[in-house]
Amino acid sequence: NSRFFREKLNEYTGNFEKLNLILLDIDFFKKINDGYGHLGGDAVLIQVGQILKSYQEKEILVSRVGGEEFAILVPDQSLEETLHLASMISEKIKQTIIPFDGQEIKITMSFGISNWNPEKFSVRDFYKKADEALYESKRNGRDRMTILNCA
Repeated sequence: NSRFFREKLNEYTGNFEKLNLILLDIDFFKKINDGYGHLGGDAVLIQVGQILKSYQEKEILVSRVGGEEFAILVPDQSLEETLHLASMISEKIKQTIIPFDGQEIKITMSFGISNWNPEKFSVRDFYKKADEALYESKRNGRDRMTILNCA
């Protein structure tokens, strides 16, 4: 999945003038695995995957890129439209109750968003900026979005 995503990232950066990247990470996922076991963690990953897939349309690409981290490529939309999409996803995640083994799991996610600027950044830097934004969200308390505008 991660390799496929990176291949598509290279393809998209060559085919779209406007391109935004959202990296999302489940907050405190280790605590979920520790508290509910790996089957509980798997239930969370499955539910998050289903929610994210429901936002995949047209050229929008959703992928799990590692552990509890997901990525969304959003072509042909402004940074504001991408932020709106990320906000809708965040609210849906917060409202979702994941049933597991007679219990209910609630989660939040942190978001890092960057936009493609081929004149300033390589594809690797584009991904790195979204990753930096994601970790800024985590450092600032999680359950939030950080944008690194590369324009």
